[in-house]
Amino acid sequence: MRLRGSCDRAKRTDVDRRDEPATMRIRCPTCRREDEVPREFRWRPFCSRRCKIIDLGNWLDEVYRIATPVDPESDETAGALAPDDSAN
Repeated sequence: MRLRGSCDRAKRTDVDRRDEPATMRIRCPTCRREDEVPREFRWRPFCSRRCKIIDLGNWLDEVYRIATPVDPESDETAGALAPDDSAN
């Protein structure tokens, strides 16, 4: 089943894409190399598969972390991690 008007949206997108340049400049977040790549570049925002894998490895090794403020009242696990005073 085809949705009504979906073809019109696709045409508008194609027209908008034709107005955009076919290439774009990127700066790889891993190696900082600047390059001009096609808009549909497979590894964007990275310059290569290698840099993408390095970045993934940094996340998995916890080199990168998303910081959150420490607030024991809002932390659901704070009670579970606190030492049990009744055990002594």
